[in-house]
Amino acid sequence: TVTLTALGTNSGNITLGSVRTANATALAVVITTTSGSIVDGGDTNVDIVTTNAGSTVTLTAANGIGSGDAIETTVTRINARNTELNSIAIAETDAIDIERLLQDRDGSITLTAGGTITVLAAGTGVIIDDTANTDGNADILLGSTTGSVVINQIVRNDSDNAGADITLDAIGQNSDVVVNSAVTAAAGGIAIQADDSVRFGVAGDVTATGAGNVLVNANRVNTVGDDGDQIFMADGTVIDGGTGTVTLTALGTNSGNITLG
Repeated sequence: TVTLTALGTNSGNITLGSVRTANATALAVVITTTSGSIVDGGDTNVDIVTTNAGSTVTLTAANGIGSGDAIETTVTRINARNTELNSIAIAETDAIDIERLLQDRDGSITLTAGGTITVLAAGTGVIIDDTANTDGNADILLGSTTGSVVINQIVRNDSDNAGADITLDAIGQNSDVVVNSAVTAAAGGIAIQADDSVRFGVAGDVTATGAGNVLVNANRVNTVGDDGDQIFMADGTVIDGGTGTVTLTALGTNSGNITLG
């Protein structure tokens, strides 16, 4: 187990160079600063590397986690919470499971990965819990550059500014976005885009409760994916654009079917 802790009301930042462990437990890496930030110390090395599949990395800060310069990771599972100012930004080298990404105040959440991103059903989801801020303007981005994005637990943005968006983005010929749990924006828009298919399970409702629009794009790059380059909504699934627009598009000459719930 690797444990880095800065405690107290005057605790400072924790700057990462390279942390590496073969520990395979839920406590493989635990990094906590109660008043400061968790900071990327440079791009020469990956900041956090866990080499066993059973490991979890837990990051807790007050004033940002990778804010302004993302924390680079090669990890299996992540649990991150920021309690006060600034953003959470994680750049994963391959696939990653999300147990929790939580902003207690107004601050963006960005996680990019070189493999499939899975928001675990057993976790608590990806949430900007911005109810205390009267003019929040923060975004959520979950984007894979070579894999799918699978939503099995809630993704919610409570920021109440019209520019406070949610983006789910899967790049790659066979990359899908699969929505099996609620995706909700309080005021901003929601964009769900995949180079192959976008699928919505029975609990995968998408709701933009304000004036934000909802955009769903499949087959974005006009190639032939292994899932039909389609948009599929399970029976009963609802996409609600509030007072904005809802646009569903299967693009290109190889586009597949659009099936509504």
